[in-house]
Amino acid sequence: IPEAVKNEVLIIAMTNRIDMIDPAIQRRGRFDHVIKVDFASEIEVQSLLDKLLSALPKESDVDAKPLAQELAGRPLSDVAFVVREGARLAARSGKDRLDQASLLAALRTTPAREREGGEKRRIGFI
Repeated sequence: IPEAVKNEVLIIAMTNRIDMIDPAIQRRGRFDHVIKVDFASEIEVQSLLDKLLSALPKESDVDAKPLAQELAGRPLSDVAFVVREGARLAARSGKDRLDQASLLAALRTTPAREREGGEKRRIGFI
């Protein structure tokens, strides 16, 4: 690290699991600034869903609100996955439009995140 300072090297690190990083690495002097970027809120998820779904042909039954509620607190990559996987599932079943059932089926294939108190919403992959 002293050599990095001498050579004016900026070190940026990212993790989804800060709790798994050795505290010795997190000491002052190693990483002087920690910026936490939390998982997406329901409003942020809803906004991304609206944007992604607007680009796809879809049935009138598609409702992003329940998906946003379920995906809140997860990485935005999960949101993009659910939309892509939902479209794939719809196409594989011969549909020419994305429907709510395909989106919900895609949602069930994503790993669950723990709720407050350690309770899990779902276990594993389907």
